[in-house]
Amino acid sequence: MCYCLFGPLGTLQIMVGLINIGLGPGRMHRYPDDLMDLSAAYWLGAMFIMVGMVSVIPSCWRNHGTLIFSVIMNVVGFIFAFIACVLYHIDQSNSSLPWRCDATDPKNCPNVAHIAQRMLIDMDITLIVMAGLQLISSLILVISGIMLLRSGRMEKDVSDVEIWQPLLKNTLLSGSAA
Repeated sequence: MCYCLFGPLGTLQIMVGLINIGLGPGRMHRYPDDLMDLSAAYWLGAMFIMVGMVSVIPSCWRNHGTLIFSVIMNVVGFIFAFIACVLYHIDQSNSSLPWRCDATDPKNCPNVAHIAQRMLIDMDITLIVMAGLQLISSLILVISGIMLLRSGRMEKDVSDVEIWQPLLKNTLLSGSAA
């Protein structure tokens, strides 16, 4: 295992958080207090961004502390991604807009309500897919982090040093100064 997964998957987690926050206000469809409702999982976008930022850190600073902190945060990110999948599924099954139509405009209201309901369902499906990406990337980073911690190889691979060391000796012995 290597640290090469932490940078790209951490960036993916940050992007998932940004998409989650970006689509959140478009889901305010039923009640005025929907933003403060715990079943509206828009606040999870900030959590996904934090987990992504912590996941990028071990690719820059390779030590036990950053790796352990990244693994712990990815476990938390995994749990919140699962919660987001469940909450968005509940919200998707509960998004019905035709009841908002009244008798003032019986011709166009059902069509507009159907289009708005389809858009809300598509947003929920997108957010479920994004939470699934967060779930998978957190799981991959937890597994690879635990494998790195168990192997005990925290610095650069020893094989890199073994490859370059003979070349350096040959260069020094065959140079004009030898």
